[in-house]
Amino acid sequence: MSLPFRSQLYLLAFGWALALLCGQTSLPQPWQWGFFILTIVGLGIPHGALDFIVAQHNARNNQHVRFSLNRFLFFYVGQSILFLLLWIWPPIALTLFLVFSALHFGETDLQEFKLHTFGKTLAVFLYGTSTFVLLLLGHHTELIGYIPEIGNFIQRYDLLGWAIEHFDAIYRSTLFSSLLLLLIFSKKDEMLFFRIMVLVLVQYLVANLPFLIGFAFYFGLWHSTLSIQAIRQEAQFSTLQYMRKYITPQTILFAGLAFVILVGLYFLIDRYYDYSNGLFIFFVGLSILAIPHMQVMHGFFSRTRRS
Repeated sequence: MSLPFRSQLYLLAFGWALALLCGQTSLPQPWQWGFFILTIVGLGIPHGALDFIVAQHNARNNQHVRFSLNRFLFFYVGQSILFLLLWIWPPIALTLFLVFSALHFGETDLQEFKLHTFGKTLAVFLYGTSTFVLLLLGHHTELIGYIPEIGNFIQRYDLLGWAIEHFDAIYRSTLFSSLLLLLIFSKKDEMLFFRIMVLVLVQYLVANLPFLIGFAFYFGLWHSTLSIQAIRQEAQFSTLQYMRKYITPQTILFAGLAFVILVGLYFLIDRYYDYSNGLFIFFVGLSILAIPHMQVMHGFFSRTRRS
């Protein structure tokens, strides 16, 4: 059993224990916010601190590319600045972010399915899309309560209203189409059914958790842990070797720098953009940091699929 798949099983067990807790008693808002902040700050944001190491691995396996930290930082900061400017037009920025995120989350969740076909790419995109449809449209009532601006977007753009009205059909068609593609194009082995069942169960889990808990679980725990474990498996490190290799002053510095940049982005966006909701500003800042991260990890997953 691979390391990422084992992690999926552990995370799924924890998630269902969390769901039972939420079902038995309605968690107070301070507890939900506490879990949200703890997971996002503790793991969600810091897991991107490994990007420069991932970029080194990507370059090492490409004889035509030599890794340069200065060039990497220029690329990283440059992409972030361009995407920051793009948020002047929220519909365009949000659309691009959701498309890239769907591919990124799909690549991470479906890394166990070793395929080199167009069907795999389509399955990745459809599965990632179903996750965002579930998180955003499936919890739109809660989201509007946290971010009233979303209600204004829904009123302004008829397409969003139509998507919410047809949420069930959109969600089921994207999810089941991706699973069908995996069944068709995947190598048939004894673990295929269990891998697909895990994907179904985590989707059902996120659907039945409150938005703050569900988003924190999926992004802060599930996605971040699977990304880290994929890097660890590719390097074939034990837990102790992994900690010695990757938890270094340099990665801690990058993680701290990410927090500083995110705080700076928050105040920058709050001052110069016409956004007033704090949580929305936080998500905008997170998207700006995520764009270069998704590009680096796409290179990683593309390379590991070929190996």
